[in-house]
Amino acid sequence: MYLIRKPNNEEIPQIKETLQSLAKSMRMPANTSTHEIFDRWPDVVGEYLATQSKPLSIQDNLLIVAAANPTVAKELSLNGPSIVNLINGFLKTQVVHKIEVKTGPGYARRFRYLG
Repeated sequence: MYLIRKPNNEEIPQIKETLQSLAKSMRMPANTSTHEIFDRWPDVVGEYLATQSKPLSIQDNLLIVAAANPTVAKELSLNGPSIVNLINGFLKTQVVHKIEVKTGPGYARRFRYLG
């Protein structure tokens, strides 16, 4: 028979600290709601571009976005400064400074086309 010792509250890592540590290791701003960028992507780029693109990550204030094809990638790149302003406006802080758009077979597979 084994007895399982119940840990006290000091031994259980707090979720907030764990998430901040994870965000720091991923070089994401821990004090902002970066997931809101992903949730509000259709509001930022519009419904059509949202079905053809997907934000992947934020590293060192650089938003990495996957595009379904080169045309969508060009559209996102040309509108990069406007997209950055919209995102930072939604979050009310300067989380994103620049956007990098990726395209190609590896990135195009990330989409479920609504055709």
